[in-house]
Amino acid sequence: MESQQPTVGIASFIQKLDLMLRDESTKDTVYWGPFNDTVIIKNNDYFTNFVLPNYFRHNQMSSFIRQMNKHGFHRIKSDRLVDRKENDIYEYKNEYFQRGNRDRWSSICCGNALPKPGPIHEINVKQKLQELSDDNERLKSQSNMSRDKCAQLERSVRLCHEKIAKQTALINRITELISAKGINGMNC
Repeated sequence: MESQQPTVGIASFIQKLDLMLRDESTKDTVYWGPFNDTVIIKNNDYFTNFVLPNYFRHNQMSSFIRQMNKHGFHRIKSDRLVDRKENDIYEYKNEYFQRGNRDRWSSICCGNALPKPGPIHEINVKQKLQELSDDNERLKSQSNMSRDKCAQLERSVRLCHEKIAKQTALINRITELISAKGINGMNC
């Protein structure tokens, strides 16, 4: 069994869910999913009649599910549960509720699926801001390089136009000389 850790800032419902998951007597009814990031509940009758009353003041599956939803859990339909009978096995997930990752649990709050601002949330925001700032710098650099390439291409095009104009003038001059020689050559 995992050691008891401080529960400061963790919602009461989450604390009770944690106790259920660590209770050896309920391990066949409520337990962590195979990747330790979901909660699996099976044997609905046993769960509602014997497990829920030990942790809550009710034995209503609908109230428990409502609390799960209020705390940001979503039901997962999974092929992993081969023996699943549609109404007898439930699997729920919340991105902040993972076994062995209690520091994220304080981000789970009642009433909405959005996390409470806290150390993890602030780190995520700071990290996201840094990523956006880095992306912005990268895009500025790419923009400057593109602007330089564009200016270089414009200079190349201008030089090509100047060369074409000089070559056209040269061809015209040669044509004039040939025409003039041809006329003079006939007079000789």
